[in-house]
Amino acid sequence: MLNMISIRVLAYVVLCLRRPKDLRRRYGAWAVVTGPTSGIGRSMALELAWQGLNLVLLDLTPPTSWRPPT
Repeated sequence: MLNMISIRVLAYVVLCLRRPKDLRRRYGAWAVVTGPTSGIGRSMALELAWQGLNLVLLDLTPPTSWRPPT
């Protein structure tokens, strides 16, 4: 019984940690990123742009040092 539970937990963890291969095909060509000027929002915006997605950036404060990746 315990062995079966541990196998199911391990399978769940593997599925959660596995990154999708192609975000564009899985979710579409556009992504909305909130808070793209700093922190996690900036990291996500840069990663999604690097993967080729079109971005809509929303923030409450004016941009300070954010530049689109080249």
